[in-house]
Amino acid sequence: RSLTLSPAGAAYIAENTGCTVAEVTAGGTLSTLAGTALTCAHGNGIGPLGTFQNPSSVAFFTGTLYIRDASHFLRELTIATADVQDKAGNGIAGSLDGPGDLAVDSSGNIYFTDSTNQMIRKVDQATAAVTTAAGSGATGTTDNVIGVQATFDLPYGIAVDGNDYVFIVEHNNDK
Repeated sequence: RSLTLSPAGAAYIAENTGCTVAEVTAGGTLSTLAGTALTCAHGNGIGPLGTFQNPSSVAFFTGTLYIRDASHFLRELTIATADVQDKAGNGIAGSLDGPGDLAVDSSGNIYFTDSTNQMIRKVDQATAAVTTAAGSGATGTTDNVIGVQATFDLPYGIAVDGNDYVFIVEHNNDK
């Protein structure tokens, strides 16, 4: 359902219904990094013991993948060791609600769309604290305002450019 690329040319795929995260090397070799095929559950661990509940989004940052899944956790997968751990969510540092996408800025802070609550959230790389970067929580179309004054209608896609500007695509506002 989602993929991201590393600077070295590897592709990483969040396999939603298969409940795994796969790697396709620059040479074209496909392998499962973590998760157990069709075993959709939340679990920290290495390789097949690090399980996912329908992973829906994946983002890359310096040897680490960040994965969003249906368990309302942001998961962190260290590529070199295939170690999967919780980064944020469900009482750890905040809530991850609704489907959506992930993006990472140049400092490693993770942004995600919180479609259920009409917000854009930010996970601090150092502390794992989850804050609201934009969105008041109300459904709407308020543009050209700062942070929590903005309103969205099902924000879904997100990207961060080289200058750390965050771009959002909304499902219902066609923007």
